[in-house]
Amino acid sequence: MNKNKLIVLLAVVCLLFCSCQTEPAEPSERELFLQSNGLTVEQKSQLLGKSILLDAGHGFADIGCTFPGGAPFEREITLILTQKIKAVLESDGIAVWLTHDGETFLSRDGLEQLAETLGYDMDAYLQNLITSHSGREGEEVQNTLTAFWAGVNDDETFDTFERCFYANLCGRQQPMSLYVSVHVNASVNNPLASGFDLFTCSDTPYDGKSRGAADAVKDALKHGFADTNARVKTYGWDDAYVVTKYPDMPSVLVESGFSTNETDAANLQNEAWQDAFARAVADGIELYLLGY
Repeated sequence: MNKNKLIVLLAVVCLLFCSCQTEPAEPSERELFLQSNGLTVEQKSQLLGKSILLDAGHGFADIGCTFPGGAPFEREITLILTQKIKAVLESDGIAVWLTHDGETFLSRDGLEQLAETLGYDMDAYLQNLITSHSGREGEEVQNTLTAFWAGVNDDETFDTFERCFYANLCGRQQPMSLYVSVHVNASVNNPLASGFDLFTCSDTPYDGKSRGAADAVKDALKHGFADTNARVKTYGWDDAYVVTKYPDMPSVLVESGFSTNETDAANLQNEAWQDAFARAVADGIELYLLGY
């Protein structure tokens, strides 16, 4: 092969190589949002008027899980985190409702009185939900209804069934875009378990939206805490958490870390970490509301 042919061949190879190189992908709207330092005027306008419902898991006589040394309790941490998330969202123009403030909650009588005032038939809603979306029928439906109402009581706890009832009453007063319940995880038999877990239920009319919200919060948490695992877990009716299947709106349960993991436990009690967590969860909620 002479010199000229070799040069031509090398040129062709170079052209082929260059043509195979793809341009770097443009960052998505989600990535741009997470990389930004604040909302644009347009984004603020889109979020204005949106309402969400936040739930601090456990509380009152229900202390939730405990931390090393016996304190604090989960109910204290979830209330702190929820209040911080609320503050961030409100500063961005989103209306935030709470299931409780850590001091008071509606009793069963109060829930039923409010339902009557609002003209809300919880039984009819549950009947339709269970029949249409859980695959149950006949006696199974009645057993599920009985189990739900057995969970609504007048004792010193504000359990998950009552929270769902209250969430639906809030939705009757103001359309809610999302319900987020904040918790602390625990794994006594596996102290190495750590990170964030987000849960949804597949057997509800809001399956797609709930998963979309969970994925958005997961991505925001992974952006804010690059070295921490964040997982979305979607369960069917039988295995799903109560607060992910009975609310009449998209709903997500967020586990903020493990009290049984030394690093997570320390983080959950650190104010700077709590602020960062609140910002990340708020970012995820806003990603979902903006449709990114």
